Amino acid sequence: MEQSKEPTVAKEAVLQESSKLPEDTPKVRGYDWNEGYSYERLFSTYVHSGFQATNLGQAIEEVNKMLAARRVPLPEDKLDVYEEDEFIKRQSSCTIFLGYTSNMVSAGVRETIRFLAQHRLVDCIVTTAGGVEEDLIKCLAPTFLGSFELAGRELRERGINRIGNLLVPNENYCKFENWVIPILDEMLEEQKSKGTLWTPSKVITRLGEKINDESSIYYWAAKNRIPVFSPALTDGSLGDMMYFHSFRNPGLVVDIVSDLRRLNTMAVKAVHSGIIIVGGGVIKHHICNANLMRNGADYSVFVNTASEYDGSDSGARPDEAVSWGKIKKDATPVKVYAEASLMCACVAIIGKDNAPLYIATANVDKEIALQYQVHASLDVIDERCATNQKAAADGRELYLGSLISTEQYKIYGYVTNTKIKFLIVIDASSTSSFRENEVRAMFRNLHNLYTDAVCNPFYTPGEPLTSASFDRAVRGIISAN
Repeated sequence: MEQSKEPTVAKEAVLQESSKLPEDTPKVRGYDWNEGYSYERLFSTYVHSGFQATNLGQAIEEVNKMLAARRVPLPEDKLDVYEEDEFIKRQSSCTIFLGYTSNMVSAGVRETIRFLAQHRLVDCIVTTAGGVEEDLIKCLAPTFLGSFELAGRELRERGINRIGNLLVPNENYCKFENWVIPILDEMLEEQKSKGTLWTPSKVITRLGEKINDESSIYYWAAKNRIPVFSPALTDGSLGDMMYFHSFRNPGLVVDIVSDLRRLNTMAVKAVHSGIIIVGGGVIKHHICNANLMRNGADYSVFVNTASEYDGSDSGARPDEAVSWGKIKKDATPVKVYAEASLMCACVAIIGKDNAPLYIATANVDKEIALQYQVHASLDVIDERCATNQKAAADGRELYLGSLISTEQYKIYGYVTNTKIKFLIVIDASSTSSFRENEVRAMFRNLHNLYTDAVCNPFYTPGEPLTSASFDRAVRGIISAN
């Protein structure tokens, strides 16, 4: 029988020859954990990891360019000696504008923003009304973690407001009213007696001074003379309070044009300009438009999940801003298609007697709740191990997969051949974007860290893991996921 021959058309289609790529084309390669654990080296590999990891790596490089430019001493002819407004006085060789939407403050990203203001790592902030009030309200009462699926009708009947999977009891806004109305009264009195011209940024500075709480973004912004602009200051609970105040004690005037001039002046005077925008909408356009006044920003990073295909400014890529003159033509702007809150909530290592050896959480406010979730999962691990005698007999590590799923968290388990238990708690809102192989990789990295830690001759087996380097490395895994 004559041997059949593969179809030529199929062979040519499948085995088509490739043209050579340029010699300097980057090769895809991730981080080699055998080289040790280093934030700097880990983040530097993101550029060559592919997908949004590459965008994130490029964003890190872009921010590092801003910081490098910022460290260059101001030339003598650029010293802003005649500027009387301390808030908009040129402070460095790179003026960094930070913009974010209110949901970032509602979430745990607030503490990161507060750190930036506390250590004066940014020069100017632009946010929404919610981005202001949510910070202040958190100083008065907490925000809670709920679920995206909770029914709006039932929540309304209980006086609980939902922000994504976050819950804000309505009484928080009642406390905010009790706190802010007397301040508005004081501001109106100053307007009448001293002729004070209030602007959104001056209102926010006053509120930051009055809250007197070091956990607040705006406490530190006021203390460090960082201007906070909010062109839509009335579009939120603060606007509600101003509305009520206009009946009880009418006459307060807030001028937005003066703030527009202050913001644009900061951009015009900047030796170099860097913009970091988390989210979209008014905060994104307000910062970009200010930089149009200097013919574009030098460095730009956008972080959001919006698409450009509806023509909205929120979804517009940096290249669109280049066309308007809001980013310089020779700049290297980056957009990261991501949401900025963390996905990995907790990592735990439990001894064979079920005593905790190490627990780390991404959010200290949720520490007790997360520890409860960890301990509630231990019985499930014991049951899984008891029903998997073959794996135990083989003496191999055992990946247990998902242990418990709740509306808030999904908990994964892993057991070593020495009966040490590893648990990773993932925010349930993130599990749709979390792949099983990513969880397995996290466990492998965690196990390697644990092995190195217990091999330390000064470590006593069975005792809690207190090594600072171990803690830093584990938190690096958490922050990377």
